[in-house]
Amino acid sequence: MTTTPTSPRRATLAVGVLFFVNGATFSNWLPRIPEIRDSLGLSNDSLGVTLLGGGLGGIVGSLIVGRISDR
Repeated sequence: MTTTPTSPRRATLAVGVLFFVNGATFSNWLPRIPEIRDSLGLSNDSLGVTLLGGGLGGIVGSLIVGRISDR
């Protein structure tokens, strides 16, 4: 499989678009957390544990992928 070089300008643009989309998604999701909590019937405690689980899953996933990619 051959790889084609990517220009630094194109790579910078791609990273910028990714950050913009991530920020737009987060800023739209954050104010809806109470609505989502209520629609799922969660208490504040269970919502906190759920959100913490997502963050911890991201950390564990990053560690696993890091070890796999080192091979």
